[in-house]
Amino acid sequence: MKKTLLNLRKSFQNKRQSQDGKSLQLSNVHAKADMLGDQFNIQTLKNTELLNTASAIFNTNIARFPLLDFIDCCVNKKYESILITGDFESLSPDLIQEKWIIILSQYYKARGDESNNEKNQMIFRMQELRLRASIITMLLNSVGMIYSPTLIETLRGFDEAFLEFQFNEESIEDDLQLVKNMEQANELEYRQIKEELEAQEQVAGTGSNVVNGEEVFYDWVASYNEVFKTSHSVAKLSTMEYANNCKRLDKYISSQEKVESN
Repeated sequence: MKKTLLNLRKSFQNKRQSQDGKSLQLSNVHAKADMLGDQFNIQTLKNTELLNTASAIFNTNIARFPLLDFIDCCVNKKYESILITGDFESLSPDLIQEKWIIILSQYYKARGDESNNEKNQMIFRMQELRLRASIITMLLNSVGMIYSPTLIETLRGFDEAFLEFQFNEESIEDDLQLVKNMEQANELEYRQIKEELEAQEQVAGTGSNVVNGEEVFYDWVASYNEVFKTSHSVAKLSTMEYANNCKRLDKYISSQEKVESN
């Protein structure tokens, strides 16, 4: 049936060419030029975004991330301090959120709180989904621009589920759309995890929890200074130093509670 339709279509095109002559050829040329122009414009925008991302340098090491900047991110949701060089406004919110998640994961690990193991797993899963989305999107955009057997094989080999698709010249558009539909489930999972993490950040608490009120951070530094007779300043601490100090204070409090219970 498909072959018959293709033959009919070819026959129809030949008849039109014999009737319209050069006018049809010129029409096709203009149509292709318009299509390529649109694709070029779209790809130019994508390339600009990639260049902005590639030129950006981020501070995602909590040993060099000032505690005051960490507090600003937690309390005020202002993430400009994560970017060392680059145009913050040109970067996607998802990319900024990804870098912030890296900082959070380091913070939770440094705090050493067992209750955050599940949260760490959620963070790592988000990073995994984010990386997958970036690669798939790049491959889809590339294959959508030019039919390349090499790129297609790379795409098919990325996930076993993609091996079911033929990705030939006749089915390529439908196959690419099916891949996009499948990736929507991963995008939904990413959004759900992100919303859950953001909701947890909104819950007020103490200790290893990242909370709304900046006074909590000051209270922990003050408590540490009082117990260990130190003089740490919030303005001079790195996020790593703060996390380590809080972890030490946690252990001290826990040991005191055991002594008192005995």
